[in-house]
Formats: sequence, structure tokens, C-alpha cells
Amino acid sequence: MSKLNLIALIVISSMTTGYRRAGIALEQGENRLADVNEAQYHLLNDDPI
Repeated sequence: MSKLNLIALIVISSMTTGYRRAGIALEQGENRLADVNEAQYHLLNDDPI
């Protein structure tokens, strides 16, 4: 059985509501995300926008 890491983080998006990254639809402004997996975290963290 593999170990699953879940991460909670806050993303502040300046893009319009509905902007998608890492399979997550973001709202404009502050987004509190729970249960983000490690792959999603890296996609969001590496996003230059």
C-alpha cells in the first residue's frame, strides 16, 4: 500500500473565476484548498501565473 500525502493550502488567484489548474476550478481571489495531493501541489506551485 502506498502512502498518500494530502496538503491544505491557500491559492490567491488574479485570474477570472473558473480558471483551472491541477484539475481544480479556482475563484478570483482567495481559494482555501483542502486535500490537495502532491502532484496537484507541484502543478499549482510551479504555475507562473
